[in-house]
Amino acid sequence: MFKSLKLVQFGEHIKQIRRNSGLSQAEVAAQAGLSRDTIRRIERGEVVVRFDTLVLLSEIYKRDLLDDLRYFSDSTVLFTYYHRLDELIVTNDIETLSQLRQDFGRFIQQYETDYPIIIQTKNQFESFLEAISALISQQYEASVEILIQAMKFTNPSFDMDDLLSFKYTLFEQRLLIVLAQAISRIGDYKKSNKILHFLYNRMIKLSSVSLNEKQLLVKILINLADNYHRMENDKQVMKVAQTGIDYCNEHFLMYGLHFFLYRLGIAKFHQKLPDYQVALLHSIMILRIQQMNEMADYYVDITKQQYQIDIIE
Repeated sequence: MFKSLKLVQFGEHIKQIRRNSGLSQAEVAAQAGLSRDTIRRIERGEVVVRFDTLVLLSEIYKRDLLDDLRYFSDSTVLFTYYHRLDELIVTNDIETLSQLRQDFGRFIQQYETDYPIIIQTKNQFESFLEAISALISQQYEASVEILIQAMKFTNPSFDMDDLLSFKYTLFEQRLLIVLAQAISRIGDYKKSNKILHFLYNRMIKLSSVSLNEKQLLVKILINLADNYHRMENDKQVMKVAQTGIDYCNEHFLMYGLHFFLYRLGIAKFHQKLPDYQVALLHSIMILRIQQMNEMADYYVDITKQQYQIDIIE
């Protein structure tokens, strides 16, 4: 059975703490103002321990049982897959996708999934991986359809044209990032940008974000800049690229910085601004610093071919 909490193991953990404290079940029950049967059922893993009960037991055992509880939760393991999913969204790497699908499949097979919310989570996660696989394989319409169906596991009436009518978990926001990517690949840049702006405005307001979440926000800006480039809207490209550069500098991120500098340089070139070469050169320098020489060489070559610009290093 797939349980979010490993109650039996946690109960045994509490029992060992009690025994190490030299207390009987009756003594703990008396101090906590609980029945002995309640203590017995907790230690046998027969009940989900209430928050206030854990606080009382923590006081008696002089140990933070609330902190201990997180080590007896399958959700802790599940969150590691969410973090790995962030890496996949950032890189769109086929090997990362393949390994994640294998590992998640093995993880799920350890349990009989009869809890509706866990079945829903499993199906949504697997659909997400399937959609990314379709995106990487350039099956863009299929990717869009899979992502919409994945969203409907938790938001049954989800409608891309009415984003503000729904509330989204952090996982669902990641679904939306990839959905925006897939939509842009089929040429609907305005709809893609609508989703990306919606996500950016949400994420930028978060007071505390992890490194993964910072990279996801950069990914959003990269897709926005790319969409505006394809729409030949150079002023918006410059605005988004500068926002990305400022964000990377503020948070000491190298990820995405070369892309923003390159997009800024090309947009300035189109606008006939004299300092376009500075941004292009800085883009190549960032790639060289990161030892990404193959990509740097590609940027230099494609810039010469498409724009007749020589980047002098």
